Amino acid sequence: MLTLFTGTQVRSRDELVHTIAKEVGRITLGQLHPAASNMNVAELRGYLRSRAASNARSEVHNAVIEHRIPAARENDFAASVLDLAVHLMIRDLTSHPVVALPIPHVRMRAAA
Repeated sequence: MLTLFTGTQVRSRDELVHTIAKEVGRITLGQLHPAASNMNVAELRGYLRSRAASNARSEVHNAVIEHRIPAARENDFAASVLDLAVHLMIRDLTSHPVVALPIPHVRMRAAA
């Protein structure tokens, strides 16, 4: 559902989801099996989703109690947190630093 409201309630919900998702990602990445490095992205997404589900539910439950969010919205928050956490973890695991070419190699390539 598209939310067109840009009030403080929507921003605070997004900030809360992002904060919890980063924490869930940090916890879950610390628990990964070494075999996860050999998985393709689709397998990795399913693996991370299954590993992070319980962490996401517990962190969202704590946030619902702490921030006095209606309990009826807990499942919505948990789904949003889980989706964002999986996205952030995959980005962290699959991104690699860009290595710049040293200057001498650039000159040789330009000369060729």
